[in-house]
Amino acid sequence: MNFAAELENHAQEGVSHALMIAKQIDYLGECRRSNRSKSALRKNAEEILRFDLENETETIRNYRQRLRQFESLGEFALAERVCEILMQEQEHHN
Repeated sequence: MNFAAELENHAQEGVSHALMIAKQIDYLGECRRSNRSKSALRKNAEEILRFDLENETETIRNYRQRLRQFESLGEFALAERVCEILMQEQEHHN
């Protein structure tokens, strides 16, 4: 596995996701604070990967919740964008 290339891919997707969400926040005109867990320093590769897996699981759960919320509000274009992000996050999780 080419670790650097995989990390670069995940970083680029993360920035892309952040920009998509930021544009939608601008469109909607409001920003709420999130209580995201703070990452602790990890000592070995297994701990790092386990921590990353836990974060991916939480991220997927949060995107699913947002997807349901956007659909219930009739924000279907935003729901589709979140669905695209969700699919990529599920790939990362796998």
